[in-house]
Amino acid sequence: MKYPAITKLPDPNQPVKHNAVHYINSKGPPVSAKPRRLAPDRLKIAKAEVQRMIHLVLLGIRTAVKEDIKASCAEPVYEKTLQLPSDMIETSIIPPCDDIFVDRLRNTMRELNPVATSAHGKTKFYVNPSLKTCSHVFLSIDSMKPPLCQPFTGSHKVLKQTQKNFTIELNGRTSTVSIDRVKPAYLIPTCEEKTRILHAEETVSPANFRSDKQQSDDQTVPDKTVTTRSGRRVHFPSKLSTYTTY
Repeated sequence: MKYPAITKLPDPNQPVKHNAVHYINSKGPPVSAKPRRLAPDRLKIAKAEVQRMIHLVLLGIRTAVKEDIKASCAEPVYEKTLQLPSDMIETSIIPPCDDIFVDRLRNTMRELNPVATSAHGKTKFYVNPSLKTCSHVFLSIDSMKPPLCQPFTGSHKVLKQTQKNFTIELNGRTSTVSIDRVKPAYLIPTCEEKTRILHAEETVSPANFRSDKQQSDDQTVPDKTVTTRSGRRVHFPSKLSTYTTY
């Protein structure tokens, strides 16, 4: 063989000699790692903090009174309140209150007046009084209008009205619209209405009309002679005799 050291297999019982160092890559600490200890001063602070948190969680929260059940969390479980150690209860020293300060505070609070809140959502708009008695209304167009377009449509007949809405006849159907979109329509009397008015006037009896005329003539004030300051009588033209002066 030309290269016996390469082609000849090594003996498995014979140790292999080399200078290479193998490193094992791991993602965690070794199993037999020694725990780290805090410094004595830091360990003392940590123990005091843990003790305070235990008192706060186990005693402070469980003895706090809840507003919804009017009791603490420990009362429904143990059927009695927990006894807190004296270390958790701090005595508060309340300084005496000055009478002058109390009087000044009372006077200041008595002079405070409530400020009315502003209502930005309540907008006032004008409502025509004729809407209560009108029979037809004009309806405003609340959509986008092209140029030279009428802002109102109608007139439309009023079928029903409430304090805020109007029920009108729109294009052969019934529609309910808001009161701020309508305006009263003043219509000219038609021929039928004119004839109805004339017939109503003709139904009045001539006798009643004559008696009313006589009563009006009797109630006329007699003519008084008009004189000036010097005593001269004032003569009016005959063509003005039919006019009545006041």
